[in-house]
Amino acid sequence: MPLYDPLYDPQGRVHSFCHAVAGKWHLTGVTLSAAGSLKWYFDEFGPTPKKYPGATLIQKDMTC
Repeated sequence: MPLYDPLYDPQGRVHSFCHAVAGKWHLTGVTLSAAGSLKWYFDEFGPTPKKYPGATLIQKDMTC
């Protein structure tokens, strides 16, 4: 259900975004944890020398 006005949550639990319908807004709750999810996936399922002898591990502590 679109909103007529943007809402502000001071605790940052939900975010207001422009709706596809002009002049309307929608609220969404998001989890900004993509990097943590990717690290967990790599740690759980990524290549390791034990699983794949001869595999080369990616350096995990790379910085931008």
